[in-house]
Amino acid sequence: MEAITSSHLDVQKSAIKKQGTDLAMFLLRYIESSGIPPKTESAKERTVQGGLAVLTWSLSNIISHSLLAHAEELEEGVKETLGKYFRTIVLYGVSATGLGQIPRETAARLYSPLRDPNLSQEDRIKQFAIWVSSYFPPVSDLSGITLEEVTSRKAVHLGKTVSVSPDVQKGPTVERMSPEEFEAMTDVDALTRSSQYILRVNPDIYRENFERAHWRQDSDKSESVAWPQLKILVVWCGMDVGDCIWAVSRFREELDNTPTIRRPVSIQSIPFGNHFAHWEDPKEFTSFLALNIDGVASTLLE
Repeated sequence: MEAITSSHLDVQKSAIKKQGTDLAMFLLRYIESSGIPPKTESAKERTVQGGLAVLTWSLSNIISHSLLAHAEELEEGVKETLGKYFRTIVLYGVSATGLGQIPRETAARLYSPLRDPNLSQEDRIKQFAIWVSSYFPPVSDLSGITLEEVTSRKAVHLGKTVSVSPDVQKGPTVERMSPEEFEAMTDVDALTRSSQYILRVNPDIYRENFERAHWRQDSDKSESVAWPQLKILVVWCGMDVGDCIWAVSRFREELDNTPTIRRPVSIQSIPFGNHFAHWEDPKEFTSFLALNIDGVASTLLE
């Protein structure tokens, strides 16, 4: 954490880069120890078998972006092995902070309890769990959505929002968990121990990793891009918090206006999912991933 909290940009940058390198080494060890088969593709049958897909969620997408941004710097043997197994990287619930797309003044307009100056540290943590697992009015179309539209959305359980289908008028996910379930899946201390500092990393670092992960750089040569056929699946949820809706809308806009992508990107939605769609209906969420993981379009959980 000393490096993460450093006032020196280069030290912070190295610390975030190491997150991606550590992920690469973890995956390499998993491949070597698990005995999973490498990826094989059949163009005739349009099927893919074996290999692995990696999913990161919410703020942890910074790790995938770090890996992709600095993939060319990995040892050749590591790159080669991962290339034989990589099918897809799933970026699920990308956040404004984690993509580094949003200036601090814009982020300040996107409400989060963790950025609320009127709350104590203890209350920020308590309110964050409720806020991030709430349902907000559904967004079906990212094109042209404005910051004002995003910031005007209020949690549907508060009863002060537009009418939505009864089956999605749910309270926050965490409030419908048993105390045992919440305790088993949550490390509240992590917010104070590490997450709050990761949120404060210079956003230019996250922005640079985002750009290097997805857009071709002036220094790129076609043969120098690691895993150019690796598919990137971006999964967003229509009833997610404003941070995530705004982030994916900016991602989509840049994708539409940037012809020089490094790897194929597909953006798919879970129309009535919140930030915890995987918890709310794990079977449907898994089915959604299975249908989309190799680029097959689908919309489930409607």
